[in-house]
Amino acid sequence: MASLSSSSPAPVISSQSWKYDVFLSFRGEDTRKTFVDHLYMALEQQGIYTYKDDETLPRGNSIRPSLLKAIEESQIAVVIFSENYADSSWCLDELACIMKCKKTKGQIVMPIFYDVDPSEVRKKKRKYGEAFDNHELENKKKIKSWRQAFVDDPWGWLSAPREQSRKYHEALAKHQLENNKKVESWRKALVDASNISGWDPKHVANGHEAKVIKEIVDQISHSLKLVIPSTNGNLIGITARVQGLKSELRIGLGGVHMVGIWGVGGGGKTTLASSVYNEISRKFDGCCFVENIREESSKNGLEKLQEKILYGILKQKQVQAGRVEEGKRMIMSRLCHRKVLIVSDDVDCIEQLKALAGSHDWFGEGSRIIITTRDEHVLTAHRVDVIHNISLLNNDEAMELFCKHAPQGHNPIEDYELLSKDVVAYAGGIPLALTVLGCFLCDKGINEWRSALARLKKIPDTNIVEKLKISFDGLTKDEKELFLDIACFFRGRYKNEGMMTMLDACGFHPVIGIKVLIQKTLITISDGRFDMHDLVQEMGHHIVRGEHPSNPGKHSRIWKEEDVVKICAMDATTELDMIEAIRFQDNGYSSVELVPQIVVNMKNLRWIDWRGNLATPFPTKFPSVELCCLRLDGISHKQLWEGYKHLPSLKVMELYGLKNLIKTPDFDGLPNLERFILHDSPYIEEIHPSIRRLKVMELYGLENLIKTPDFDGLPNLERFILHDSLHIEEIHPSIQRLENLIFLSIDDCPSLKIFPPVTQLNKLKTFSLSDCPKIVKLQQQNMNNLPHLHLDNSEKEVASCKKNSTNFSVTCLTCGDTEVKKPREDFIDVEKCCLEEPFLPHSNMNHHTMLQFFSKGLRNLHLWYCNLGDKETRSAVWDLPNLEKLNLSGNNFSQLNFSLFRLPRLKWLNVSGCEKLVELSELPSSIVVLIADWCSSLESLRDVSNCKLLWNLSLRMENKLSPLVGDILLDSMLQGIALEGHFVSVALDHLKIPKRFVGRLFRGKTFTLHLPHDWYNDFSGFLICIVTHMKSPHVDIIIKQQPDEDPPFELMQESNEYDGKTIFIGYVSFGSLRQISLLTSPYNIISFSLHRGYVCSLEAESYIGAELVPRVNKGDQVQTTKVAVDCSEFWDNEREDRSTLTLQYDSQSCIMILWQPYFCLQKVVVKVGVHNDREKQRAMKTASSLAGLESSAMNMHDKKMTLIGDIHPVDTVRKLRKICNAELVTVGPAKYNPFMIQNYCVQIVEEYPNACVIC
Repeated sequence: MASLSSSSPAPVISSQSWKYDVFLSFRGEDTRKTFVDHLYMALEQQGIYTYKDDETLPRGNSIRPSLLKAIEESQIAVVIFSENYADSSWCLDELACIMKCKKTKGQIVMPIFYDVDPSEVRKKKRKYGEAFDNHELENKKKIKSWRQAFVDDPWGWLSAPREQSRKYHEALAKHQLENNKKVESWRKALVDASNISGWDPKHVANGHEAKVIKEIVDQISHSLKLVIPSTNGNLIGITARVQGLKSELRIGLGGVHMVGIWGVGGGGKTTLASSVYNEISRKFDGCCFVENIREESSKNGLEKLQEKILYGILKQKQVQAGRVEEGKRMIMSRLCHRKVLIVSDDVDCIEQLKALAGSHDWFGEGSRIIITTRDEHVLTAHRVDVIHNISLLNNDEAMELFCKHAPQGHNPIEDYELLSKDVVAYAGGIPLALTVLGCFLCDKGINEWRSALARLKKIPDTNIVEKLKISFDGLTKDEKELFLDIACFFRGRYKNEGMMTMLDACGFHPVIGIKVLIQKTLITISDGRFDMHDLVQEMGHHIVRGEHPSNPGKHSRIWKEEDVVKICAMDATTELDMIEAIRFQDNGYSSVELVPQIVVNMKNLRWIDWRGNLATPFPTKFPSVELCCLRLDGISHKQLWEGYKHLPSLKVMELYGLKNLIKTPDFDGLPNLERFILHDSPYIEEIHPSIRRLKVMELYGLENLIKTPDFDGLPNLERFILHDSLHIEEIHPSIQRLENLIFLSIDDCPSLKIFPPVTQLNKLKTFSLSDCPKIVKLQQQNMNNLPHLHLDNSEKEVASCKKNSTNFSVTCLTCGDTEVKKPREDFIDVEKCCLEEPFLPHSNMNHHTMLQFFSKGLRNLHLWYCNLGDKETRSAVWDLPNLEKLNLSGNNFSQLNFSLFRLPRLKWLNVSGCEKLVELSELPSSIVVLIADWCSSLESLRDVSNCKLLWNLSLRMENKLSPLVGDILLDSMLQGIALEGHFVSVALDHLKIPKRFVGRLFRGKTFTLHLPHDWYNDFSGFLICIVTHMKSPHVDIIIKQQPDEDPPFELMQESNEYDGKTIFIGYVSFGSLRQISLLTSPYNIISFSLHRGYVCSLEAESYIGAELVPRVNKGDQVQTTKVAVDCSEFWDNEREDRSTLTLQYDSQSCIMILWQPYFCLQKVVVKVGVHNDREKQRAMKTASSLAGLESSAMNMHDKKMTLIGDIHPVDTVRKLRKICNAELVTVGPAKYNPFMIQNYCVQIVEEYPNACVIC
């Protein structure tokens, strides 16, 4: 734009609604068929609604009033000053009206000086001066002609009475004055308009008219964007989500980019796409939002959608695709040179995308294509650049949205608060559900709310179900059945080999089927378990109940106890052919005695899961043809059925806790049985020899088993487990000929003496022979390339592989509590093995001697709770040049001096729970993460200034360090390379607040840090400090523009206010945020918000503060140590679920960071010596008293107790040993979703029926 000086103030845009985007004021004879015509067409093609008198004005209307009204209803007025513009009084009247609207309505005025010099217009020279002279002369002539007319009229003013003649004179004078004022108003309007910055086409783009018009249209588009109010302000939680999607679109970075938005139905995909479309659409040459593609393509065909895209972008009304292939060619040929934005909404098959956005090269440079879908496969198959998983509303956002539609304002009324929370929990963050329920309840009373919620638990809302059911309707028959099984029976269950075998036995092809269900957002896999949204599960239940919600006899699946009771109450002759699967767990409160007889009527039953006693055995006419899975638990019968029973489809049989069972069934009638599991049947002495086609056999707790089957009859066996068999003395020698065996585990068999040589197990991957003390020596085995070998708690010698064998590969060697006093010639030559990660916890073996035999390529070493003392740490040969991760937690040494070790690449060190540790010194310069929690004797942590890579330090719980050590550590860490490019995270207990934050912490959970001018050049990053009782605090950090109103802050004054609290300090470098260097306008605010993390804690006062860290001058910068290792893996990726800083959004508009300074949940597994329910209850009661415990569970099969929480492992064992024998098995971070604790507990009950669970 050729800018001209202007003294006019920036217009204030009114909030009124406008009818037209642009009004064109021009002199028709100069420009109507040339410049104005081209400009009008360009504006129309951009979708800018433009008023042009000969195109828009309906025939028959009065021109003057219509034009003036059109001017007043237009947001922008474009005035094209041409050579003869001022000749037209009509044009000048328009201009005067335009300048008036500019002043009174905030209308934007844009002048264009077409073939005329702007100074001529401003100073009224040449043609413009002549025009005004002519207007003045014309006015004089007009008045003179009127005066002459009166003179010539014999009845005129000369003959009129004196009073009338005076009025004639006054009227003529008034007309003359008004004409003069009008000319003056034209003059002023002309001067004001010519002083506004505008375009002089001769001096723009070298006079190329097409380029000038494009620049004008772009500027108009930009101006319209500024005056159109955003609708996003009314959408809950949309701002951050819009910024996240915009960053993934990479606006302004060139190329053609396709981004898919994927998520559950009703989750806000279309809303998010629409919001982003409204914000960025004017940055493109053309744009089109194609809605409801799934529905529209089935109704009207893809051709109509192709035409919609072409018309929406090209603005050509006569666009006909004809056929889909022709439409593809038209889109590609017409749009390949245009920068376009297209949103394809609700796509459900790949053919739709191939027809509407077949390839990146269909569109011009800078184009962006947004696709919304419920099916991830559509996006992956189309090879989109980014898949954006829609995030559902969090609890606060969900409550706000619900209250917006229910009659409660932004917060729930007190009487409705609990009910509102129930509704929000039911909706689970799905915006559609919250909106539907809010609107439904908006005019209801509190009793009606209670009634509606009770009904929803049985009958979900139809509108919500139908929206969610769209994904279900797109499944194949097998996929639908698979989904319904998971929704009714398997949510929360592990997706393990047994589960997959069972689903496969039902004919559902689960490997591909589960992937499809995930891609269609119907299910998820969370921590290895099946999961889904509550409403999606409700939808599945609704489908199963169908048209007979109160008649379970008409349902395909039975999973509720009350439905089983109803079925048992039915007449014995009632046909139950609809029922395909049934699960029942007898909780002791119901009496269900007729199930075996009722089952006879279930002709199509394919799956039974029965937990609890049956009054009578299964009947002789037990349904047999379709049954493929049978799971029984806790039945007290001595035999399942009498004699031979033909079950041709049965593939899976799992029997648990059949305490009175004296023999296994005759397997001759089960020709296709592949998986057989038998738990806790102490009277079984042998397995029926008829067993044949098995792939999996697992035998647990068969105390009186005296022999294993002849394995020659099991050629397909791939997995064999035998645990807790007290009297078996030998394994049948035929086991050595199982060529397909992959997994072999013989554990806890105290009488076992003979294990045959395994000479042909070439496919064996895992071999476990633990707690079998009478096996003294293993014969030479052919175990080359065995990945997993477990030899726990056995006084055994391992016959050697050949001494110089190099292909023996063991990646996981477990030798807990195994006495190996010294490496011998006949022991495994570990130095020549590919042993990468030995797991040697709580063991009595001589670890310091073993170290010299570990491979030089060893990367990770776990030696926790191994009773290592000073003698072992000083005398051991710690020469492991490639070791990166070392876990020494729970040992007994008092000093660790790393100057005695050769660990040049060590990055991760954990010495937590080393209660005798007094001093840590000479840490390797390569160290990145140091965890030293629960070190109650720790007095000295030598200078870490040489550790230039150290960024994560945790000194939680009690220690004896100097209170001032926090300052020293923080200053040392801020000298390293983290200062310029990465993060720092420190957790301190019982230490003083670092000096830089003394008197600068504020009471509360929010804080705002304002950024000064040129902050990016002057500062390297920012520090944040929080002091809190929270065990696992989270801090949301947002860097943005447009500061919010600061809340009142109260300074932390007295030092004793933080007694007992933990100090968390974090540092974020600006250099680690990739978009900051791309900024054209800097951020000016950083906001911090502290909230609870995974572990609930009492509400307590917290303090928070932050400061900017000055950039280190190059001349002052501390020399950093050169470390020839890649530490990127440990920058905020410490593994084992200790992720600390997460960059959630990083865009030019907003940066969001989640800081989790301490992840304190641990999973502790303890083996306890309990033998009956009374002892079990005592152990569980003791465990429940542990401070910080989140959940606990006990599996009575292996006597192992699993505890999760912020707990000290050693203290846990000490407390349990007061009532029973207790040995620590494993310690590690908990790896489950913190919001799924209840589901976790339920899952323990389902997996282990005899478990005792406290949540």
